[in-house]
Formats: sequence, structure tokens, C-alpha cells
Amino acid sequence: MKHNSKAIEKTLHYWDNVEGSNCARATACGLLSAYGKEDLIDPLYAAMLPAGGGFGERSICGAVTGTLSGLSIILTEKLGEKAEFEEEIKEEIERWKEKMHRKFKTLICGLLLEDFEDSEGNIDVDHPERRNKCTDVVKTAVTLAQEIIDKT
Repeated sequence: MKHNSKAIEKTLHYWDNVEGSNCARATACGLLSAYGKEDLIDPLYAAMLPAGGGFGERSICGAVTGTLSGLSIILTEKLGEKAEFEEEIKEEIERWKEKMHRKFKTLICGLLLEDFEDSEGNIDVDHPERRNKCTDVVKTAVTLAQEIIDKT
């Protein structure tokens, strides 16, 4: 199945080039942009501000929050808001989470980045391998979301 490479391209644009962006903003807005939901980008971009870095506390990964937010919006618009579709959306999200768990073993920011923690418990955000790890999570999250969107 051919995936919408535009979703990765748009996500990486937000991730690499938009001042003030974070993993949550990049994934949410990249997906919305790639799937023609430009009218929803500004409010979602604003809403995703606190979600980066696991809500600033290294809790649930911002890329998870952003991707699932964008995915839910796109699927709701594709399928509708009826209760039977909500169940289908929840099932797809569970499958997405299972795939993320298989690859990364966790959806918790602090655990994803524990290799970059210093002796005081702080994440070295400037470490190039930390950025590579986060980019891998961002790209994987969006790729798995594409699989769901494109088959729905």
C-alpha cells in the first residue's frame, strides 16, 4: 500500500522548520495539512503547545498525543461521529498503540529518552542522538497513522 509521503514531508516541515514547534504540534499539524484539513491547523497547533516533551514532565510522548489528535480528527471526518464509528476509531487507535509499543516498548517520553538523561535526571535536549530518537518516534507515529487513514 502506498502511503501519503506528504504526511511525513509536512510533519518534518513542522518538526524541523517551524519556530516553537514540538513533537505534538509537528505530528498533529503535519497530518492535518497532508490530508487537507488546513482550516483546523491553527487551533490544533495552539492546543498542542503544552504536549511537547511529555507535557513538559516526560509523561505521555507528545508525538503520541499529536498523532492521535490528528488521526482522530481525520477519521471522524471520514467516518462520521456516530457511535458505531467511534468504536471503530477507538479500535484503530488501539492497534496503532500496539504497533508503537512493539517498536519502542513504551509511549512514555521519559522512558523513550532515558539514554539521554544526565546524572541529575535531566534530558540532554541538545544531544544529536536525542533528536534522532525523537525524529524516529515522530516519523513512525505518522507512518502508522497513514496506514490507518489510507485503509479507512
